[in-house]
Amino acid sequence: MGILRRMKHDAWRRQPETYPFRGEVLPRYTDVDLWEHLNNVALIGLQIESVQRLLLDVAGDAAWRAGPAAIGPETTSTDFIAEAYYPTPLTAAARITHVNARDIGIASALFQKGHCVGLHQSRVLSWAPNGQPVPLSAEMQAAFARRMATQAPLPPGAEPEAGHKPALAHPGGPAGGAPADSLQVLPRRPADFPVHYLLASRFGDHDAAGRTSDQALGRMAEQGRVNLLTELMGPERLASPVGFMVAHVSLRWLRRGRAPAAWSVGSGVLRSGDRSITIRAQLCDGDECHAVCDSVMVAIDRDARQSIRLPDDLRAAVQRLSVR
Repeated sequence: MGILRRMKHDAWRRQPETYPFRGEVLPRYTDVDLWEHLNNVALIGLQIESVQRLLLDVAGDAAWRAGPAAIGPETTSTDFIAEAYYPTPLTAAARITHVNARDIGIASALFQKGHCVGLHQSRVLSWAPNGQPVPLSAEMQAAFARRMATQAPLPPGAEPEAGHKPALAHPGGPAGGAPADSLQVLPRRPADFPVHYLLASRFGDHDAAGRTSDQALGRMAEQGRVNLLTELMGPERLASPVGFMVAHVSLRWLRRGRAPAAWSVGSGVLRSGDRSITIRAQLCDGDECHAVCDSVMVAIDRDARQSIRLPDDLRAAVQRLSVR
């Protein structure tokens, strides 16, 4: 949780004036979940929309239409700071945090009634038609470098990408900032996970470039969390006085392309702490891994809405469902 704390407590991230690109977004009724607040995947979608609008503002149609190598996120990290509600408008804000030949870093945040409700970091790069990343074009790199140069500097001591850690580095490659144990426990096949199943693809899971969308990946990560928690607590888990709240979701694409007819998904508990667990879900086409999703879930007392220590019976179940 130290990574989470660094991102959440870097003060500039919570100040809308430090983001030069800002605008209002309206939540939809369909964004509301059964707890009567905005769903976590809907909030990730609004963060990604903010990123996409910045990409569009800098690169125009080249951000999503033109050329053989469409740009889009490789990694996204989202912290959920507070609950947000329908139908109150939100302010979406974004800032470029780095530009190099490989990728572009974009920090974004959501504010409601003047309060920060969520933080987000994306790493955006170019994707070839075969689903593999390729270097940014010189024109694209120059356009974002020019925009970044116009941004007001951050406060002294501020970290541009505080707390941003990808869900997984490429197998066999350097960690790229990911925790070392993320590499050590990655199984090669979904069947190696404690829980594995098929998840059917839908036509609406594709984006305008013909790839599986980031929104769809967020929704599949959510389903992975739900399936794992149901396995952990049983089918009556929603009636339990103990619940889990999503604190952080980290998503990483290893390959981006059209979705298969059905994804092969494996999930399990990646790590556990005194009050939280991290759920790993891996999406594969057959045995080829396309994406990895990590979700930090904090145990709560449902009635008090306060975090609690993991009960002993859940700890035993967590061990049974751990990724080894």
